[in-house]
Amino acid sequence: MRRSRATLLLLGLCSSIVSNAAEKTPPCLSHVLKSVSAYKDENGLRHVSVVRPEQNGTETAKIYQRTNRGLRMLKEMHYYPDELLDVAALKNKRVLDLGTGDGQFADDLRAAGVQAEGLDIHLSAEQKASPHFFERDAAHTGLKSETYDVIYSNVSVFAYERNNPVLMKSLLAEAGRILKPGGRLRISPT
Repeated sequence: MRRSRATLLLLGLCSSIVSNAAEKTPPCLSHVLKSVSAYKDENGLRHVSVVRPEQNGTETAKIYQRTNRGLRMLKEMHYYPDELLDVAALKNKRVLDLGTGDGQFADDLRAAGVQAEGLDIHLSAEQKASPHFFERDAAHTGLKSETYDVIYSNVSVFAYERNNPVLMKSLLAEAGRILKPGGRLRISPT
């Protein structure tokens, strides 16, 4: 489903749509989302618009800013205590960057020798071509249970959805399902 400029303006956005095939809801998300679209605002910042059907028959529209916070920025901005970003300690771990945005954090970890992957509700064409990125809903990943040793969520869906207890419960349950026993979920502050 393509969103017209008028629809985006109704959502409170002054932007131009990024015209590419990625504006349609990916088939793997169609059972849990009504629509997913990407666009750039007047400042060139990338955003993703998501419309979720709710159990009571209503719909919820959310806008997420796509971020590009790499390992260096997370360290410099003290998003986590230093020991939680210790690359040496992650070398023998399987890591998921949940809500990866532009994927810089997962890319930085892989460059440092960590087995890292990224998951986001909307990926760029380059990310889609990579086996290290998955275009999925964080509440319904479809990933194999007990796969990851560590999951990071850096200013992502857990921050954006903190006031939605139903979705938060689903997000935490899904993260718990794909974490290995004894695994760690690391959520950065907003």
